[in-house]
Amino acid sequence: MTKLDFNNQRLFRETKRYLGYQKGEATTAVAELIKDALQEVTEVAKPRFSNRCFPLVVDSETVTFGSVSTKSAALAENLKGCQEILVIACTLGTGIDLLIRRYSSGDMARVVVLQAASAAVLEAYLDEYNEELKTEYAKSQKHLRPRFSPGYGDFDLDSQGMILRLVEAAKTIGLTLTDGGMLTPTKSVTAVIGIGDEKLECERTGCMNCTKTDCTYRKDGC
Repeated sequence: MTKLDFNNQRLFRETKRYLGYQKGEATTAVAELIKDALQEVTEVAKPRFSNRCFPLVVDSETVTFGSVSTKSAALAENLKGCQEILVIACTLGTGIDLLIRRYSSGDMARVVVLQAASAAVLEAYLDEYNEELKTEYAKSQKHLRPRFSPGYGDFDLDSQGMILRLVEAAKTIGLTLTDGGMLTPTKSVTAVIGIGDEKLECERTGCMNCTKTDCTYRKDGC
């Protein structure tokens, strides 16, 4: 997987969005801080991924795969028509946490921007990984649905623990869950992706899959 270019305009826009700049322009000082943060984050990020494929059963609002059975209308809708499911865990590694900790005692403005930049970089790496998976499965005439993470809609955030166990994330990529339900390293994510024979003409991704319309970080138009 290629290293991201910290000057990428998409990363800049996404970092601004995570900071709450939905429509207004950031000041020159904030823009420079974003660029510095993106450079630091992309330099220390070490993305690692783990995934496993399972047979899938969707019965009304109940979704079953591996040892998991969860009730979620939103997830069931996303997976409609799929026969299999990819379970994924991803982390940017401990370097990001150490970077943020370095500034946490005296430069909270930079910490806030580093948090936003890390979220943008994590999402970009996930998108890149997603495209690689799409290409691989297309060789077998299989098509992937948009990835869906615990916390989207009514897909319970507690499902993260089950996903981590299914992909053996602690052993494969060093990703664990604290007793308080926090992923560690913190800049990490879990997700599922449906696999089906039918290619969707219109895909609902990210914010479009989430029913929380008052979210501060929701993308425009979703």
